Amino acid sequence: MGLAGAAGGWSAFLDLPDGSTGTATVDSTTHFLRGVSAGHVEAAARPLHAGRSVIVIGTEVRDADGRPVGRVTRTRAVLR
Repeated sequence: MGLAGAAGGWSAFLDLPDGSTGTATVDSTTHFLRGVSAGHVEAAARPLHAGRSVIVIGTEVRDADGRPVGRVTRTRAVLR
């Protein structure tokens, strides 16, 4: 969840509207799909909604074989 949070935070930062100063997490939902006991994991985050007051980011975490191991959806309030 830490890796997904970092990836989602960067995604939200890159989608900040003009005049904003940052974001604050309003809601975060994590679904763990399978465990990983060896190898590495990768996280890919993308905006699901990027508005003037709220940004919603979806992050998928995959193992070294490309299988999904987790899914995080985070809602962030835009700070002005």
